[in-house]
Amino acid sequence: MERSICKIIVMGEEKVGKTSLLNLYVKNQTLSKMYKQTVGAEFLSSVKSVSGLKLTAQLWDIAGRQTFRQITFTNLYKGADALVLVFDLTDLKSFENLDGWLEEFKLSVCTQYIKNDLGDSRFVRLPMMLIGNKCDLVDKRVVTREAVEQWCQSKSKLSIEYFEMSAMFRETVTGPFDSYLLPAIVEYQNRHHQLEELPQSPRLRSIPSAKDNKKGQIY
Repeated sequence: MERSICKIIVMGEEKVGKTSLLNLYVKNQTLSKMYKQTVGAEFLSSVKSVSGLKLTAQLWDIAGRQTFRQITFTNLYKGADALVLVFDLTDLKSFENLDGWLEEFKLSVCTQYIKNDLGDSRFVRLPMMLIGNKCDLVDKRVVTREAVEQWCQSKSKLSIEYFEMSAMFRETVTGPFDSYLLPAIVEYQNRHHQLEELPQSPRLRSIPSAKDNKKGQIY
């Protein structure tokens, strides 16, 4: 079986439950009553069989608190094969701040590929998963599904899929990761690899004729 590696960046405000979701997915570790803040970034790895590949998923858990994000994560975001944005369904601010997280990631990805004009195209095609966490807390929910759908529609050019999860129920986590995100990453890697192998078209310049100063001649 062929082997492949993918890099997944997981972002969102502090206390939205990013670490709990990843621990449940990778380690089958249930929700802890003790809250532990992520400092900088933490790394987890999971090996899955996807589309005939033995895929090693490297999941990077990015700290949500700004004081822990003094380090520039530009290099960490480079080479990402997917982005996971997490917000708390019981915390409106965590939802409203999604644009900031998305923009931070976009600036890094587009800057990385700006020299060969792949920045915007790579970002648009990148598999993205939006997670509304703590769906079990129905009585405390403040972010409606309609609001989330409107946000996703405002990003219609991007490849974003929305799922609601709870770190209390493993099936709400494993299903979207295994059935949507990982297959989407494999497809993305194959497509992107093919694009990189295509010969780059030479840039054409329009230069005025020195004789009659006519424009539009191609050299």
